[in-house]
Amino acid sequence: MNYLKIIKIPYFSGEYFYLYKRTEHYSLGKLEKFKSLISNITCGYGERPSNSLLTAIILVLFFGSMYMLFGVCTSEGDVSLFTMPLTLQHLVLWYHFSLVTFTTTGYGNVVPSIGWSVIFSSFEMISGVVMVGLWVSTLARKMTR
Repeated sequence: MNYLKIIKIPYFSGEYFYLYKRTEHYSLGKLEKFKSLISNITCGYGERPSNSLLTAIILVLFFGSMYMLFGVCTSEGDVSLFTMPLTLQHLVLWYHFSLVTFTTTGYGNVVPSIGWSVIFSSFEMISGVVMVGLWVSTLARKMTR
C-alpha cells in the first residue's frame, strides 16, 4: 500500500523579513535609522516577542530606579526616598509601584510624590500601554504563522 508522505517545510518568511530589515537599516537616513533601531530594540521588527517583553522589564526597572531617586508616597503619608541603609522594604515599594504603574493597575496604596515622580509615572503609564500592546501584537503575529 502506498501512503502519501507529508514533508514539513519550515516557514522562514518571518526570519527573512527580520534579516531584510536588519540589512536595510544600514542604508537609511538618520531619522529613519533611529526609527529602525527603536523598532528592532522594542519588538525585533515585529518578529521577536521576547524583545518586547525584555524591553518592558527594563522599563519597569528604569522607572523603579527613578522613583527611588525622586520618591513616592505611601498610604500612611510617608515619602520614600533613597537613603542609606537601603532596605528591602523600600526596594519592593519602588519596584512594586513601578510595575503597578506600568500595567496601569493603580492600587492606590502608593502614589507619586510631588515633582518629577508625577511626570515619570505619566510617561510610564503611556509606555506601559504601548509596550503591552506591542508585545501582544508581536506574539499574535508569530502565533498565526
